Amino acid sequence: MTVVSLLKLIQLADSDIPDLQPKSIMMKTAESEARKALNRLRRATEKAAGELRSLEGALRHVEETDFPVQSYEAAATSLRAVVNFADEEGERLREKILYAGGLEPGRVRRTQTN
Repeated sequence: MTVVSLLKLIQLADSDIPDLQPKSIMMKTAESEARKALNRLRRATEKAAGELRSLEGALRHVEETDFPVQSYEAAATSLRAVVNFADEEGERLREKILYAGGLEPGRVRRTQTN
């Protein structure tokens, strides 16, 4: 990188362009990491729910009347609560990102492409 290129880069960093501000760049990185973490949490919870159903199916068959139905229902309810939490946080984060970008969350519509 030449000296002129470095000087231009320094000038841009000092400019008022929001996308080039260090805080803005850090915020985008934090938002990206948050979205990734939420997606991982949701996938892991969905996988855990599937494993719980598999376990329930195997044990229900073997234990028959001794099977703890209420315990498994409570565990499934807890996992659904975690999925709901991840969905709500994802929506809150999307709205925050849209608002930070100058868009109103309720006015953005997705269009289908063929």
